[in-house]
Amino acid sequence: MVKFFIVAFIFYPWSGEYPSIKIREDFKFDTFQECQTLLNNYKPQLMTSLKSKWTNADSYSIRCLDSETLYKLQEEMGYEQEKST
Repeated sequence: MVKFFIVAFIFYPWSGEYPSIKIREDFKFDTFQECQTLLNNYKPQLMTSLKSKWTNADSYSIRCLDSETLYKLQEEMGYEQEKST
């Protein structure tokens, strides 16, 4: 069954085109709409949290992704699965 997650992409000066991927596994949704609704409601707080935790980053992006797309993206970028920290 496909699940949806809130995923943060963190870009560092040294990371080139491939960001660090952080997955909020405590926010797991059955539909894209559920994920997007929570993301829309809490995006400012989530962005503040990212910026305070990863201060050396150049930019940040937060999105809802389904588990299949996330797995393919991690595979293409050569990442091992990263979990919420």
